[in-house]
Amino acid sequence: MFKQPTPLVLGSSSPRRIDFLEQYNLQFTIIKPEIEELVRSKETAHNFVQRMAKEKNKAVQKICLEKDLSQHCILTADTVVVLDHNIIGKPNSPDDVLPILQQLNGKWHTVLSAYAVGFTNKKEIDLEIVKTRVQFKQNQANLLQSYARTEEPLDKAGAYSIQGVGAMLVGAIEGSYTNVIGLPIANVLEKLLSHQVITI
Repeated sequence: MFKQPTPLVLGSSSPRRIDFLEQYNLQFTIIKPEIEELVRSKETAHNFVQRMAKEKNKAVQKICLEKDLSQHCILTADTVVVLDHNIIGKPNSPDDVLPILQQLNGKWHTVLSAYAVGFTNKKEIDLEIVKTRVQFKQNQANLLQSYARTEEPLDKAGAYSIQGVGAMLVGAIEGSYTNVIGLPIANVLEKLLSHQVITI
């Protein structure tokens, strides 16, 4: 479907992000950025995801230059779940899953993704943030408990997977569905097209 005149580096080891790029038969190298992902004091969720996407991009750019990967495009992203202005991260252990689900239950929350497109031969980084609102149904306590006992929530922001069994907890969604999974793929493809990383 797409031609790809510019080599692409995905700065992520997320299986979901890898799957999205593979769906469109894009060729890419995976380089996982090693950065500290901690929220600063008084830092908003918007500022945090944008900073993470940008810092990941810069970290991958440095690795690319060390590996002599010149003329490459670098794609990085960060996704968080936000409830009442508070970032809800991934559960640290199975014991964290149920309390997170109970927090979200019956409420609307926001999924924020920032993605960054940079190049090994340029200093500028093109950054965009995408917002999706998700509503949890008023789920019964035993349903939350049953889902919390599965392994699915363990590596997911907000402790649920909308593309998996966790879809049963969701009542409504406003905005990009793929954003909730971890990458607003329509936006990303449009951005790659605008930079002629990919062409039609």
